[in-house]
Amino acid sequence: MLQITMKIRTIWSIITFLHLHLDDFDSDENICVHEDETDNCKYHFAYGLNPGKVLYVKALAKKECPFKAPVFVIVGGTALLMLLIGIITFLVWKTFIVIKDRREYAKFIEETRAQRFGAVRKNCIQ
Repeated sequence: MLQITMKIRTIWSIITFLHLHLDDFDSDENICVHEDETDNCKYHFAYGLNPGKVLYVKALAKKECPFKAPVFVIVGGTALLMLLIGIITFLVWKTFIVIKDRREYAKFIEETRAQRFGAVRKNCIQ
């Protein structure tokens, strides 16, 4: 463990232990949690007095941060989803129109043939 010691007013010293876990804090120590307002991360530390009236502070090396949602992934995914829905809607609409146009064209061809053959028959009969 790495220790950093500095003296304050000759009777107080602060010792920072790096690479600690929450289980490393003793039961007679005052365990505290500080939440940083800038990134909402929590810092765990404990303090107490040695028998020689020396203040010590144990602090965890790593801060505990909440999960941050990937904003760009959410916004990009939503935009791509809307684009995909639009493309699918367009393709369904286009397919419907093509089928409808083919039916109308086939109906038109049948009417044209009927008119042509009907005119020829009328001419033949007369």
